[in-house]
Amino acid sequence: MAHGLDTGLWVAALAASFNRAADRIETLVRSHQSLLANASHELRSPLARLRMALSLWETDAPEARLARRAEIDRNIRELDALVEEVLLASRLQAAPPPSVKMVRSGDVAELRVCDRGPGVPADQRERIFEPCYRLPGRAEYAGGVGLGLSLVRQIAQRHGGEARCEPRDGGGSCFVLRLPRA
Repeated sequence: MAHGLDTGLWVAALAASFNRAADRIETLVRSHQSLLANASHELRSPLARLRMALSLWETDAPEARLARRAEIDRNIRELDALVEEVLLASRLQAAPPPSVKMVRSGDVAELRVCDRGPGVPADQRERIFEPCYRLPGRAEYAGGVGLGLSLVRQIAQRHGGEARCEPRDGGGSCFVLRLPRA
């Protein structure tokens, strides 16, 4: 009878593990759908501006065409950046920055990715985790479309963790990812 009980426990544990894996897959699929929906929405704006610029091109005076060409180039760069970020997000891989540190404490693992960039103002530290949000004044030259940190937070939360941004002593930011050790 003990052997039957052991087998029953093993089957129950296997079923629970399978259910957890199925839940994770379902969550990842939903996350992927969310990414595609956000990317599709963000693609529409530069495409609409390109259509408008091209439709006005024929009626522009020759001296206005130079400014129109610059506008078209800006929109193409924005589209390129969006496509690049979506590809990067789909691979969920990024090159390591100047400083990465992993700390294990009890049942939590903490990954700290720190930089010496301009930092994130205190009132923006939560907003940068919103889909498609970019810091004011930096979006024009920094590239990206604001999906990466949103994905990091979503993935962390779905695994029972958290992601946040903190100021770094001496300037810059630390992006902290805390996950339960399982």
